[in-house]
Amino acid sequence: MKLFGGHDNEGHWSGEILGNDGKGLYLKENEVFERTIHWDDLQIMDPYSDSISSYKTLWVEDTRGHRHKIRKSRQNIRKLLESK
Repeated sequence: MKLFGGHDNEGHWSGEILGNDGKGLYLKENEVFERTIHWDDLQIMDPYSDSISSYKTLWVEDTRGHRHKIRKSRQNIRKLLESK
């Protein structure tokens, strides 16, 4: 996995490069990657307009550039934002 990110309500995406060297994380067969997300992790700042929005969906990008949606991310984001 190279990138953890998502899209906001307007379709813009933002992401964070995984791993210390910028090359991503290597997972072995059936190895699991877990990440704890807090409500403030869902905030996206647009570097061009300084506006802030929230992720609508989440995904991970593999080293080939393919994005894989995180199952139930939309529902879980909504629940997390409602609980703050």
